[in-house]
Amino acid sequence: MSDAQFTKDTTTITQDMLKCLNSWEEKPAIITLDDLDSDVESMMLQPLAGTQKLKTYVNGSYYGQWSFAVYYRVKNADTKDRINARKVLEKLDEWFRKKDSSGKYINLPSLDGGNTAIDVVMSSTPSLAAMYDNGIEDYQVIFNLSYYHKEV
Repeated sequence: MSDAQFTKDTTTITQDMLKCLNSWEEKPAIITLDDLDSDVESMMLQPLAGTQKLKTYVNGSYYGQWSFAVYYRVKNADTKDRINARKVLEKLDEWFRKKDSSGKYINLPSLDGGNTAIDVVMSSTPSLAAMYDNGIEDYQVIFNLSYYHKEV
């Protein structure tokens, strides 16, 4: 049996991350929640598992981690398109890791509910997730958002 403790932050963090992802100027399509368009180039955010407490303090504050995947769908992919799909998802990782002159991450989500984003780390390399007979291919990358929850 696992000793993992989960939080109720998943819904608010999902909303905040979706807003953050759609502020990425280089995205090739609007990023939706759990839905890829069947006909055109599209992107989606998919929350994974749940939001886990990594470290809890006596006052109720904690460090949490929320895992999510970003999918990118391309149609009629050839080798060039497949490489480009992976590059798009790698650029998203670069965008999350961008820092200002003081070393602070500048593209983290603004979180509600007493939560503060610490970092977003790519936990898998971009890869093919699905290939369909009609020429559509889905690529995915998995990230972990680390954040601090301050109990008030």
